[in-house]
Amino acid sequence: MGDRKPFPILLLAAGALALFIGALVLVLFVSMKKESNEELCRANLTVLGMAIRVGELPSSPKWDAMGKGRDFFRNQEKWPTYQQRELDLYCPVLATRKDCDYRGPAKLLREIRNDEPIAADRIGNHGPEKGGNVLLKTGAVHTAGLKDALWTAAGQTTSD
Repeated sequence: MGDRKPFPILLLAAGALALFIGALVLVLFVSMKKESNEELCRANLTVLGMAIRVGELPSSPKWDAMGKGRDFFRNQEKWPTYQQRELDLYCPVLATRKDCDYRGPAKLLREIRNDEPIAADRIGNHGPEKGGNVLLKTGAVHTAGLKDALWTAAGQTTSD
């Protein structure tokens, strides 16, 4: 009975430790990727806001013909802006590139107050039972939870 060696037990313990560390690294990587995609989504909306503000003022009637909802973004080539640049209309959190992933203004841009949303993630972009990012007319972008007042306001001033 004295010839038992602890070597296989140590090997088994080292293998279990390696699996644990590998799983921990994987969880951290997935979490960082999701946060990175949420930051890219905020950046997309920030660039959309800048593109709107580098031309005619948002209070100008020249914006009236751009449409509402996602059509507003689909008509970006007709926007009364000084710079025409390609815009990324796809939410990286959702990770599909089928159609515009952001809700646009539900009414004329000039009818929306500065403290109100003009664009937001579509419902479900960031997952079920979650909110998303919201672009205010001022150009500020905020992340809002499903129950936040800002997300509720985005539901009233933005549309598909």
